[in-house]
Amino acid sequence: MGAGLQREPQLDRVRRAAAGNPLFAGDAVEALLHDPATAEGAAATPGVPAARLHGLLDRAGVPC
Repeated sequence: MGAGLQREPQLDRVRRAAAGNPLFAGDAVEALLHDPATAEGAAATPGVPAARLHGLLDRAGVPC
């Protein structure tokens, strides 16, 4: 996880809300996608490529 996204339990709610921010891109979104606490919001970010979303859906067993 990047230095700006350190684990502090009291900030989890803020981190989850920020994960869906369309300004996040690239490595920041990837880090958020790998964290169960922020993955859902990060997956909703418009900058996530369709191929990456399909990969996430496949891993989750969701038919496309």
